[in-house]
Amino acid sequence: MKDDQIFVEEAAMQTSTSTPPSGNTALRIERHVSVLLDQYLASLVGVLFILPIVAAIITVISYILTESWYAILWGCAGTCAFWLLIAVPLCRFVSASGANRRSYDLLMSDLAQLKTRLEALKRQQKEQDEPLPKYSQIALAEVEAGYSTLQESLNSAPSNLRWISGIGYLDAWATLHQAEEALIEVEPINMVLENALYDARRIEKSAIGNTDELLNQLLQAVKDLDPAAMVYFKEHQPTKISEDLHDALQHQTRGIEQIARAFKTVHPGANIDFHEQEPSVALPLPDEEARARARVALREIRHTINDFRDTSWDGLLRVRNHLMFAMTLTGLVTYILLCLVIMIHVPASAITAASIFYIIGAIAGMFGRFYREANARAAVDDYGLTVMRLFATPLLSGLAGIGGAFITLIFSSSLAPTATTSALSSLFNTSPQLLLAAAFFGLTPDLIIKSLQEKAEKYASDLKSSKSTEL
Repeated sequence: MKDDQIFVEEAAMQTSTSTPPSGNTALRIERHVSVLLDQYLASLVGVLFILPIVAAIITVISYILTESWYAILWGCAGTCAFWLLIAVPLCRFVSASGANRRSYDLLMSDLAQLKTRLEALKRQQKEQDEPLPKYSQIALAEVEAGYSTLQESLNSAPSNLRWISGIGYLDAWATLHQAEEALIEVEPINMVLENALYDARRIEKSAIGNTDELLNQLLQAVKDLDPAAMVYFKEHQPTKISEDLHDALQHQTRGIEQIARAFKTVHPGANIDFHEQEPSVALPLPDEEARARARVALREIRHTINDFRDTSWDGLLRVRNHLMFAMTLTGLVTYILLCLVIMIHVPASAITAASIFYIIGAIAGMFGRFYREANARAAVDDYGLTVMRLFATPLLSGLAGIGGAFITLIFSSSLAPTATTSALSSLFNTSPQLLLAAAFFGLTPDLIIKSLQEKAEKYASDLKSSKSTEL
């Protein structure tokens, strides 16, 4: 009996271990559903800025066909259906790898390089008999923390609005830059000098305010690390002319000493006062404290460059996000005004004429926008700012076209007093004068967008100026 009982207990244990617990499966399903729901909600918010335009199009078409205020209901219902459906295929664009594929690939490439350098440092630390200095140990811990944070952010972070707005990429770049800055205090001197040369190229023609001061600090730090490496930084030294004069003076002094020595050999009794130049000796290598201070200075210089570039990227993203918000608000106000016009039973012919003016103004604005985009300078990855400008142009230009036609009607009616008693429906026609006014006024919003483009081009120019150039 005891053997049978033991056999039954072993069978029960095997059954319990071979059958996966249902709780884990339910938990995985719940997490998967939660991730999909987060993606869908982020996708819904991401396409919010185009909904007023879609609602206006559906409402106008419905009102022209039915001439009933039910067109507002049809517009709202059709927009909601469009919103819920279009968000499904766009879910793939709310993740880190989908919102901006180029930035994601660059981050993953830099992450792989950071992993390789970190593993090499760990192997080197194990092979050395002496432990790293305290400051190097702290810096190595910072590199490991930055690598873990960046890896989790890119591979395990949920799909949400951080990636659509671009904030997630800015945070990822900032984390990567902090880890790379900390590497300066740990890596071998040769790699630190390589990074210093790279930073010198970026500083030289950048738009950073204190480039001369940064270059002087960089050169002094390189001299403290390895005086022999200064030969690779001659093109970046601001005192190159004075050093050339000093070398020429030393060469002249040696020539005079040789002449005096020869003259004294011929005339031993001559009293010539000169001093034999002692042979130059090699400069002593800097101590560890000086090298530690130099590493800290180079790290601070790298931080200044990274902060300048990150601020420029942040400026581009702020311009894009503000433009997106302005588009959403403008479209919403426009749709509310359209609904009020429909509620007062304006004839469908007037709505048709206004739609024509809107289309003509939008087309004229798009032609102007295409011309400016074709002549744009300093093209960089602007996280969709150019696309937002293209979306904003027809919205603003169409409204300007309607406003221009209406202003032309008011001005012409003021010149003809008999026409003031005419109804708005009879005045709002598709005459050639009004069409020309809509096209002319459709070009005016491009002046507003032009100011945004100039601001964006300044940020892009700052980014290009701080990139490394070949010597």
